[in-house]
Amino acid sequence: MPRLLIALPMLALLISLAPAPAAPVPTHLMPKHPIYYPTVVGTKWTKVACHVEPRRVATFVVADVKEEGGSKLVSVAIEDDGENRIVEKVRIAPDGMFLVQRNQVQFDPPVCLLKLPVKPGEEWETLNTLSAVENAVEFRYKHTVFEPEWVTVPAGRFRAVRVVEDSQYARGGARMWPTTHWYVAGIGCVKSTTPGGRRDVMTSFTPAK
Repeated sequence: MPRLLIALPMLALLISLAPAPAAPVPTHLMPKHPIYYPTVVGTKWTKVACHVEPRRVATFVVADVKEEGGSKLVSVAIEDDGENRIVEKVRIAPDGMFLVQRNQVQFDPPVCLLKLPVKPGEEWETLNTLSAVENAVEFRYKHTVFEPEWVTVPAGRFRAVRVVEDSQYARGGARMWPTTHWYVAGIGCVKSTTPGGRRDVMTSFTPAK
């Protein structure tokens, strides 16, 4: 959330002026399970949409991480003509990963993308309001987790958790294409597909330095 953003009297004086080491993270706030999203500033990756031509590689980077109690709010930017533009905000909490914002759309409440710890077979629903610039729409999301499996993308071969996301208008409207995502611990979503032909894949991943 994931840049990685890792003479004797005189020596005695320097040591005395050195900052004290940071206090250890309380045990109850330490992660007890893998996190399926990058959480270190400077982490960078690229993705390509294979269903559109010409194919254009997009570069993403973790631009900011804010501590919020026992959670982290991770802001991801896309590199666009030499500038970074925030395109996604995800809150990483002890009980899951929650989509807060994507582009200009705010999710209220945030959509649970993946419950933590991961339990294959688990399902959950989120009813929320998508708040755009001029209007608001109620959507219902349903997520289902499947057993981990191997997935190969240009960025490499990974052991990933497969999650199927269904969405529709909350008031009985049209149902969207179900989207299947593959999440990798410490990296995030490496592949997304729909029956309609959409296919986004990760082409590279670079941890922060």
